[in-house]
Amino acid sequence: MRSTPTDTDDVNGDRERRLRLRTLFWKHRTTIAVALVLVLTLGAWVSYGVYADPGETTEERLEYSWTATGEVDHAAPVVDSTAAYPEKDVLENEPLYYTAISPTAEGAFVGGYDAASGEDVAVSLVVDLHYRAVEPDEGTVYWNERERLTNVNETDVDPGEPVTATFEMNVSAVSDRIDEIETDLEASPGQTEIRLEVDREIGGTIDGTEQLAADSVTVPIEYDGSTYAFDTEGDLDESHESFRTETVAASYGPARSVGGPLLALLGAGGLSGVALASRRVPEPTTAEREWLAYRNDVAEFDEVIVPATLPESVLEKPHAAVPSLAALAELGIDTGEAIVHDRETGRYLVAVDDVAYVYDPPSVPSSRPRRTDDVTAAVPLEFPRAAPSGERTSTDGHDVEERPHDDSDMAGTVAHDDESASVTAGQDVGSSGRPATKTRSTSARRRTEDAEESTGSNSSDGATDRVDDR
Repeated sequence: MRSTPTDTDDVNGDRERRLRLRTLFWKHRTTIAVALVLVLTLGAWVSYGVYADPGETTEERLEYSWTATGEVDHAAPVVDSTAAYPEKDVLENEPLYYTAISPTAEGAFVGGYDAASGEDVAVSLVVDLHYRAVEPDEGTVYWNERERLTNVNETDVDPGEPVTATFEMNVSAVSDRIDEIETDLEASPGQTEIRLEVDREIGGTIDGTEQLAADSVTVPIEYDGSTYAFDTEGDLDESHESFRTETVAASYGPARSVGGPLLALLGAGGLSGVALASRRVPEPTTAEREWLAYRNDVAEFDEVIVPATLPESVLEKPHAAVPSLAALAELGIDTGEAIVHDRETGRYLVAVDDVAYVYDPPSVPSSRPRRTDDVTAAVPLEFPRAAPSGERTSTDGHDVEERPHDDSDMAGTVAHDDESASVTAGQDVGSSGRPATKTRSTSARRRTEDAEESTGSNSSDGATDRVDDR
C-alpha cells in the first residue's frame, strides 16, 4: 500500500538522489580513474609516435615519366569509278577497302613523345611491310618476307611535335607475291598474315634524364582476296617511367596526429576532475549507506507496508529489534502478518503472537554533506549559572525571585519515577545483539505532563528564563 507523498518526501527524494550520485561516484571512482589512466597512456603513446619518434617508412618516388606516341592514318584512291565511288575520289580511314577499285593503300605513321621537357631528342621511324605463313595455335612460322616501305629520322624534336613517316603499298601486288611463293613451295601451309611493323626509337634528354627507348609497333592488315582493312584498334603508345625507393619519416593521418593529443588531454582532464571531485565530494558515511539501504528496502517492499497509527497495546508488547527493513518484511511475508509503519514514531513493526518485531529506520542524513577538507572547530557550550536559594536573577530586565529548592521533594520525585518506569531492556534483545527500544508506560508519561504543569505554575509571575542552546 503506497502512502500519500508529502513535501518531506520530496525533500528526502532530492537528498536521496544527490546521495545516490555520491555513492555511485565513490563506488566506481577507482574504475573511472583506471580507465582515464589508460586513455591518458594511449594518447601519450600515440602522440609520442606521431611527433617525437614517428619512425621511418619507404616510399616510391617518381624519377621520370614520359610516353612514346604513335598513330596510323590510311587512305586509298579510287582508280576505277563505280556508281558508289566516282573516279578520282580518295577514301580515308575507311573500315574496309576494295582491291578492285582501290588496290593501292597510302598511309602514314605519326610518332613522337609526350613529356614535361625534352632536349636534343631524336626520333627514328622505320616502316616495313611483313607477310608470312604461320601456324596460329603453335606460332610456327613456315615462311616470311619483309619489304621496307619508309625510313624517317628527325632531330631536336620537342615534346608533342609530330614525326610523320608516309608509306604506300599495293595490296594486289602483295597478294600476287604470296601466290608466287606458295606456287614455288607447291603448298599453302598455315595461315597467311600481312602486317605493318614500325620500329620506333627515341633518344635524348627527356624529363631531365638521358633516355634511349626502342620498341616495335604492329598494325595487322586483314586481307581476304577482294577486301582489306587496317586494324588500328590497339594502343600504339608506349609509356616509360621509373621510380626510386626512398626512406622517409613516417607520416600519419588526423586519426593519430589529432586523436592522440585529444586522448591525452581527455585523460588528463578526466583525472583532474576525479581528483577535484574526490576532495569536494565526501565519501558516503556508514550512516548514509545504511539510510540508502533502508530507502532501497522501502522501494522494494512499499506495496506490502501498511501506514498506520499503532495503539498503546501494541507498543507495550515485548519488543525484538530487527536489523533491516528487508528482514522485517520477509518475516511479515513468511508469517502472514501485516508490516506496519507507525506514522508517529516512524518505526516499522510486525506483531507475531505476543512479540512485536520492530525496525527503527536510520535518521535522514544532513542535507549539507561535510567535505573532506572541512575543519570543525569546537564551540564551548554556555550554561546559565544557577542562583543561590532565595536570590533573585535578572532576565530581560525583570527581577525574579528564585523558589528555594527542596531536596526531599526532588529525591521523592526521582524515586517515584524510577519505580513507575517500565523498561524491557533485559528481555527485548533483537538479532543485532543490542538492547531493544525502551518503552515508557502511560503512567510515566502522565507524571511527566504533571511535572511540566508544575514547572509552569512556579513561574506564574510572568518572568521567563531564557537559555541559549548551542
